[in-house]
Amino acid sequence: MSLLDQLAGQVLGSLGGGQQAEGQQGNLLSGVMAMIDNAGGVPAVLEQLKNSGLADQVMSWIGTGANQAISGTQLEAALGSDQLQQIAG
Repeated sequence: MSLLDQLAGQVLGSLGGGQQAEGQQGNLLSGVMAMIDNAGGVPAVLEQLKNSGLADQVMSWIGTGANQAISGTQLEAALGSDQLQQIAG
């Protein structure tokens, strides 16, 4: 879950921090986890990302080296704007 914590922290860093941001981070993580569960779990989401041309990045996340970043555009292309809007809601 470290990757999800890091992503949520980066997103919420722009919200001003504090207790409100911590609560929003919990909501964001809950939304992300619900999306992952609805998509078939972590293995299914990783497979979807791999099939979208992000195999090198995915392998870096589950390997022992440094994690490679992906952009919001890449994430939207891989998962679809509907899923991302559902999380944002």
